[in-house]
Amino acid sequence: MSNVIESKPDQKRTTFPHEVVGMNVIEGMSLLKAWRRYFGLSQAELAQKAGVTQAQVANFENEKSIPRADTLLKLSNALGVSADLLFDMDD
Repeated sequence: MSNVIESKPDQKRTTFPHEVVGMNVIEGMSLLKAWRRYFGLSQAELAQKAGVTQAQVANFENEKSIPRADTLLKLSNALGVSADLLFDMDD
């Protein structure tokens, strides 16, 4: 169950499903990893969809690096979620 209001296929999600919140808060996953797992994608699959490398996805998920704006947009588009939902910019 989630608090996401279903949107048209060309619109991005702008709220967090309960599952993503649980993975992020309870399990301590990064938001990017939680979203990827929520959609059932491997790192390699997300990398291919976003046009980046699997190593980049791993580094972003482990918070070893932060994606540039253009890369963040690619990840956002690949997952179909708003870019501001992929990373906690307060950290």
